[in-house]
Amino acid sequence: MTWLGGGLRVGYRQGMMFRVLILVVTLFAPSVVLAGNPLLPGIKGADDRVYPPGGEYPWSAIGRLNKRTGGFCTGVLVGPKTVLTAAHCLWNQRTLSYLPTQSLHFLAGYSRGDYIAHAKVTGINVPKGYNYKDKNTWRKTGRDWALVTLAKDLSNEAGFLGVESLDRARFEELRKNKAVFIQAGYSQDKAHVLSVHLACRMVGFSFGRPILHHQCDAVHGDSGSPVFLFDGQRFRVAAIHVATLKPKKGESVGLAVPGKTFANSVRSRAAHGSPPGRPQAEETAKLLLAKLGHPVHGDLAAAVRAFQSRERIKATGKVDYALIGRMITRLKQTP
Repeated sequence: MTWLGGGLRVGYRQGMMFRVLILVVTLFAPSVVLAGNPLLPGIKGADDRVYPPGGEYPWSAIGRLNKRTGGFCTGVLVGPKTVLTAAHCLWNQRTLSYLPTQSLHFLAGYSRGDYIAHAKVTGINVPKGYNYKDKNTWRKTGRDWALVTLAKDLSNEAGFLGVESLDRARFEELRKNKAVFIQAGYSQDKAHVLSVHLACRMVGFSFGRPILHHQCDAVHGDSGSPVFLFDGQRFRVAAIHVATLKPKKGESVGLAVPGKTFANSVRSRAAHGSPPGRPQAEETAKLLLAKLGHPVHGDLAAAVRAFQSRERIKATGKVDYALIGRMITRLKQTP
């Protein structure tokens, strides 16, 4: 089997991008054997990704963690000044050490060269048990997370997500209640827009290991991307995608670090998620209504009132974050 991970590596000359290289970190085997589309390992079956407006919450809390040395990974704000990402994204393979903080910066809600908010990085926190050179791949994958501290508070512009302390028992409870999971990141083939897989399937936990298997369409560049849900009140990160496992037979499977692993570290910095002080997510509402089989033709307020009436809630015609969350919970899981 083949283990794939890593972000997208980009070369720069005098600050101008002149080439793009795909960085494939083979964590399990010395060679990479790709099936299906050779450029996109991580797409499982049909490509189910959609591209919502990056400036609307919850998407605004997700961004690109750019490296001055070239390349990027995905990160998600889990506090006013805290970004959650994959630990391997912070490793410099040339120097065999972690990247210095001054070489990193975070662009929240990045889309086509624009962004909602930007901050330089002042600190990184990699768990003590993580070792990039660890030859025990399962152990390394289960600890592949990190917290990045920003130089300034981005919560008013971008908002941030809470954290779901996901373990096996909580996962089974959520699955029984038909929870809807979402994965969102900056994929290698769509590096300048946020790619989102709505209602992607969670397979379950590895036997005897704190690793969540999933079928979200996450490819290179998506390392560190959140797998999150709406709990009825707020959006919470349940896991972060860190690698893709390609068996010799069958479809590839995504591997994610579950929230239980990093929840305490995050909560010491921020207790709950918080939307930004920005306009409501009207374009996201249109996208979700279309996915629910009710495309908007002109009057968004009328379409929202119709949805609210079907849900037997007060038909105000107004979009708010609770309504966005409710729409998400009504999505059907992709196969």
